[in-house]
Amino acid sequence: MFSEGHLLYFDPFKFHNGTQKPKFFVVLKHDGNGLLLASLPTSKDQNTYPVAEFEEQSRLGEMKIILKGKMEAGLFDDLRDCLKKSACVKNKFKRIL
Repeated sequence: MFSEGHLLYFDPFKFHNGTQKPKFFVVLKHDGNGLLLASLPTSKDQNTYPVAEFEEQSRLGEMKIILKGKMEAGLFDDLRDCLKKSACVKNKFKRIL
């Protein structure tokens, strides 16, 4: 479910500041332990998250994670290239991509 290019719907998503709301994300990178997610619509919301945290919240019924689809390979590559060149994306995330 957490493969690169997957479109995920979290209900509710728990942000670092404690806010909770349903949210769509695209998985930009998955390294086995953590995910780099971009919220949709993409703006300045790119963050890394531990996969185990999502799995635990889902298992406990605190959050539903629904796979909504997978981006076409060419389109996904274009998105990553765009984010790598964006002035709004932090350098640490550009290096991960």
